[in-house]
Amino acid sequence: MVASITLKHNKRINTDILLCCAPQNSGYARLPLCNKSKVGKWISLPLITQAISSLWFLIPIALFVTVIKTPWFKGVAGEFIVNVGAKLFLDKETYHLIKNVTLPTEDGSTQIDHVVVSKFGVFVVETKI
Repeated sequence: MVASITLKHNKRINTDILLCCAPQNSGYARLPLCNKSKVGKWISLPLITQAISSLWFLIPIALFVTVIKTPWFKGVAGEFIVNVGAKLFLDKETYHLIKNVTLPTEDGSTQIDHVVVSKFGVFVVETKI
């Protein structure tokens, strides 16, 4: 799409325009407010650009919330909490923590998150959040 741009001092330049980037009231360049897309609908690019520039901080927040809700992250967080709790609250002389134990079964294998061995017995801890 070829359009003319009016710069300061009323100089006119013809150029190919892909995006409307200049603000409407900037005084430096006056571009058309809308470009017509191939399907015939009018898209107001400055409004979209303004919305994105004013709400940019929501993109990382949305990604963070999306990752936190995944089962993978919940499993990692749960195992981290159990590991930290075991290291802080269990005596290292009395308790021995074994992590991620894989045992063979008849139909494949199974995985145990934590096994705590002590003089008081063997404790199996399966982490779920």
